[in-house]
Amino acid sequence: MDSMVEVFECGLDAGGDLLSIESTGGKKISDNALMSCNTKRLIFALSVLGVRDMKKL
Repeated sequence: MDSMVEVFECGLDAGGDLLSIESTGGKKISDNALMSCNTKRLIFALSVLGVRDMKKL
């Protein structure tokens, strides 16, 4: 977390006016679900695992 905040602060100091963060929570499962056309697994990865990951962030 400290490293992430430091990177954001450096971006602001460099003149950045838009900061964003990307979560990869559930990505491995969602990629596999897409390849195997598994809708239930895809929904789980995006709606449960992704949300848990973003909550941490």
